[in-house]
Amino acid sequence: MNPKNTYASNYARLAANKIHSNGTEHPKLSAQMCWDAVKYCAVKANIISEEESSVLSAKTCLVNRSDKIISTPQQMSALPAGYAIGFFEKDTIIHAMISTGRGLAAGNKNSCVGVGKDIGWELLDLEKGLNWRTDGKINIPRGIGKNNTMVYAEAEIHARLLSDLKR
Repeated sequence: MNPKNTYASNYARLAANKIHSNGTEHPKLSAQMCWDAVKYCAVKANIISEEESSVLSAKTCLVNRSDKIISTPQQMSALPAGYAIGFFEKDTIIHAMISTGRGLAAGNKNSCVGVGKDIGWELLDLEKGLNWRTDGKINIPRGIGKNNTMVYAEAEIHARLLSDLKR
């Protein structure tokens, strides 16, 4: 594997734990949209330059539905560090994170997929924290419906090595 993927993953993990650069990277990642924060990890790992980053749309360059599908908690646990993880509702990417290995991933604004906080770069256990379904998808919360019950939508998870992002 490209060592830059490992560097990007380590950067993301350390920033989530507020260790990287005395915690100064955490607010930078927390202030961005989820996919832009993952793209920023690619910049920090020298996978892409600042100039390339400025012209690439993170929503389309990181991961798409033709990439590797992650359909079970076991597959999430086996996903190596350094992958861009995309959550898709139908054909639309709704969230992105970066894998850090052993079922963990770092991201921002993670509550949209049912784990983590509304805002703040954090490290989460996706293997255990997501609402996995038996059909290979996950349930994501969409709000309170009639009878005060939670309404869910289905989403698919796909992953691509960060160094393989579309240029």
